[in-house]
Amino acid sequence: MFEHPEVLPLDEIEAAFKEPISVCREMPTLKGPIDNLFITADGQIVIAEAKLWRNPEARRKVVAQALDYASCLFRMSYAEFESAALRGNFGDRQKPRSLWELVPDSARLPEREFIDAVSRNLRRGRIVVLIVGDGIREGAEQLVEVLQSHAGFHFTFALVELSVFSLPGSQDRLVVPRTLLRTQTVERAIVRIEDGHVSVAPARPTPVASEANRFVGNISAEEFFDAMRARAPGLPDQLRSFLEQLSLLGVYGEFRRALNLKWDTPDGRTVNLGIIQRDGQVWTSEAGMASTEEFGRRYNEALASVWGGTVDPMPWGAHTKWQVRLDGKVPRVELIASHLDAWAEVLRRHLPQLATQTQEV
Repeated sequence: MFEHPEVLPLDEIEAAFKEPISVCREMPTLKGPIDNLFITADGQIVIAEAKLWRNPEARRKVVAQALDYASCLFRMSYAEFESAALRGNFGDRQKPRSLWELVPDSARLPEREFIDAVSRNLRRGRIVVLIVGDGIREGAEQLVEVLQSHAGFHFTFALVELSVFSLPGSQDRLVVPRTLLRTQTVERAIVRIEDGHVSVAPARPTPVASEANRFVGNISAEEFFDAMRARAPGLPDQLRSFLEQLSLLGVYGEFRRALNLKWDTPDGRTVNLGIIQRDGQVWTSEAGMASTEEFGRRYNEALASVWGGTVDPMPWGAHTKWQVRLDGKVPRVELIASHLDAWAEVLRRHLPQLATQTQEV
């Protein structure tokens, strides 16, 4: 993992966490050393504990240990976090002068922005905690119960199996990663205030996300809604209500660097019905690319009608994309927030047509 962090299937666990960068091994904390520490170019944090799963009884202990390590990080300032990381084991690599120095030049944020991002994730408890083993088998879901003892943090937890095979006649190895369990952001405690009395009760374990909603409720989603809140305070609630309406139609939200609205056709294809970017831009031009150009045109014309905009044809190789524009510009989500119900209604009317068209193609 240290030499080849790309073996970790982070895109299956937190889609917005791109290209983890190895920081160190054996990072010291008050609870003991963290096996592996990673960061991303935009200040996301990943820790990974590597374990051989010989003793099933030890599994709960391993999970609790990893979460104890994570809780140590949440109490650190950026300066404390960086200092601890720089006391870790860098193997044969030269020790860097700072965490920011580890980020490739081509991907670097300004240093102050990087420090702010790491500090924010430490403060909010937003990290990915991985348990990586050679053969995690039955009973993995029961380990989620251990998460309930770590209240107030918003980490994503995952169990990852790395199967390693030696290739005959060479020194090369084939590594096959498999994500066996990932949580949504876990609500670990419920605080109630009734008649002036405060009580704290453990929350029920959060179920593992379904395939269709596997990115709802994770760190990527939280960061997306933070960006929306910065654009308009009530926007996150409006978008959550919108997603609930869409779920009744079989449309689901996939959170990456943006919110993608996806729908699976009867013949097994996936159509992107809209992209809401963190800067607020709303792109609907992809709708015809995985379905039919005719659907893309009609769908965008219907949206333009309810949003008070126009439709712009966009040549794309041998095809044509269609995009709604307001006053000649790509719509901003805060400008169409009052029309999200109308967007859901457009989808309700047009998806049966798309289902028929894709079955005929």
